Amino acid sequence: MRLNTSLDTSAIGLLRLTRMSVYTALLFSFFFFFQGDFASWLQLMPLSAWSPVGVTSFMHPLVLLLKAPATAWIGHLISFLFLASTLACVVGWQWRISSLTTLILSLVTFGLKNSFGHAFRSESILILAQFILVLAPFASGKSVASSFLPDSKWTLQLLRFLWISMFFLGALNKLRFSGWAWASENFLQDYLLANQITRAGTLADRPLATFAQTLISAPVVTLGLSYFVLLFELLYPLILFKRLKVPILVGTVFFQLATFTLLGVNFLFYLPLLPIWLTEKEAQ
Repeated sequence: MRLNTSLDTSAIGLLRLTRMSVYTALLFSFFFFFQGDFASWLQLMPLSAWSPVGVTSFMHPLVLLLKAPATAWIGHLISFLFLASTLACVVGWQWRISSLTTLILSLVTFGLKNSFGHAFRSESILILAQFILVLAPFASGKSVASSFLPDSKWTLQLLRFLWISMFFLGALNKLRFSGWAWASENFLQDYLLANQITRAGTLADRPLATFAQTLISAPVVTLGLSYFVLLFELLYPLILFKRLKVPILVGTVFFQLATFTLLGVNFLFYLPLLPIWLTEKEAQ
């Protein structure tokens, strides 16, 4: 099978930065959720809290194995392998083996976390990015991509498609279930009010926490913000135009920081993909 010997070095540079960013964020996520000790975390979770979603229901035998005293050591082994393989991915060592190992262990560890009610599903963005990156030709000057694998430019396009789809599909989802009423009937004001009631304790210590109350008391402002959010997400593919890329990226960061501050909802796991929007000169 003929090998691709004409990989674009600039695109490879962007992918290398993206790889380092994504897997560093994955390490942070692992330590944040499990404090580096997946096995001990799992021992604290009662079996009565097991509520799997989708394919993770097949992991029940693994849960029993990891919680049994005689085989609980396997959980520590999973933690060690996860940390070792993710670090290997950060530096690009033994990429084919380490990337596939990290992907499998990510599905296991974060899949079990979500199946025990700790639903921080925004980190699934990092897992989706892994599916794309595991095919990427990180060659370090050597061709490793066979003809059935995407070349470096196609991999960047897939990652950009993933980024854009997160926002564009969010708008389509709003339109699908609520139509333009999501904006015209000021659903955002209702959402802010409900969130302050149900998550008051969680939001109390956040910066600008009281600012949400100001917004709730100003329906004209929240109405304007509703239209802005819907149109911002719906028109997000405009980021592909060179002149609009930077303004949209800056707006995106502020948009997500506001979401995190006012609602306590964390959609920031896509930020490690920022290098995909660099220019080729900036990657060199």
